[in-house]
Amino acid sequence: MKKICGTEFTTKALIYLHSDINFFSNYTEEEKDALCGYIPMTEKLFKSCFKTAFEICDLETADYLIECFPEFTENSLK
Repeated sequence: MKKICGTEFTTKALIYLHSDINFFSNYTEEEKDALCGYIPMTEKLFKSCFKTAFEICDLETADYLIECFPEFTENSLK
């Protein structure tokens, strides 16, 4: 399975993350930039994005974060 995540911006990632614009509008500009690959995802941003996703019940973005950033998932979600 080809990984769609990383620092490059992909159309598939955009479609996935923008599936519900109402959810996406709840994220800060920095979180949006990291989710779309414009800036690197850091552990701090990962935690912030995941917290926002959890608070607004944005399961698609939470799944995206877990799938695409496993290096942060293990430590951040304990």
